[in-house]
Amino acid sequence: GYNTNINSATSSATTSDLRLFNVPLQLLESNQKTDSAFIDTKATLNISRPVTERRVQYLTLSYQDVTNDVTGDFNIDIFNIGVGYLARIGESQVRFPLGYQAVAINNEFTQSFLSLGFDSITPIDRQNDWINFGVLGAKRFKNDHLRDTDLLMLGSGWGHVLGDWPAKVVGSVFLGEDHARKQKSQGYTFGGVRGALEYRLNLDHTLYVNALYQEARYHARGVFVEKRQDRVTEGVLGWRWKLSKKASVTGELSHTDNESSLTLFTYDRFKSQLGFVYLFD
Repeated sequence: GYNTNINSATSSATTSDLRLFNVPLQLLESNQKTDSAFIDTKATLNISRPVTERRVQYLTLSYQDVTNDVTGDFNIDIFNIGVGYLARIGESQVRFPLGYQAVAINNEFTQSFLSLGFDSITPIDRQNDWINFGVLGAKRFKNDHLRDTDLLMLGSGWGHVLGDWPAKVVGSVFLGEDHARKQKSQGYTFGGVRGALEYRLNLDHTLYVNALYQEARYHARGVFVEKRQDRVTEGVLGWRWKLSKKASVTGELSHTDNESSLTLFTYDRFKSQLGFVYLFD
């Protein structure tokens, strides 16, 4: 694939965000956005253990490596482990996942995230589903505990099959709090909406569109002139081509725009990716 902003950095060459200075500061090239081709490799192991006809235990392990062509400074390795319980309660399908994620940048472990969540899908009729979800989480940084936060997020949504069309739409709203443990400027309140559309052209080809709008307001200004406020919009256009029962080709285009009250955190990113997926039983 190709990514126009592998480090999620501003495209501006200067900033006046710091309150200690009254003149614009020149940013180093490493603090500005960097574009690069990349290779994204991911391996996943899923194990399911039926307990009864309506209850299942599961284990998921995954490892992802993103290697950039231009520089290794922003190469990412992500390890995920998840265990959970899936049950049918009445007409609803309910899941309780417990997860742990470790992230390394440029081959150095930087942060971890421990989470406990729930999600449910309740059929309303043949065409409509009611969706609810939530998560409790703890983000910890290896060498910078002032950035540690605890997360609470809740959301609800609706899924609808479009009549006789081979398509489904899903919409949801969410609200959350990323609470700083030590330094208030790291904490923020956020909320937004998500939408998705999936359309099956035929048995082998599927198109999908995802969209996100989110606003975040930070709790304190830290070293900056004003409190940080971010507004994120993201759009994804994707395509899946099923080659066989186990193999498929995927293509995806995405654009992310983060508008912030602080120049340092304002960025945009365009990403294109073509991939191959194979399922081993």
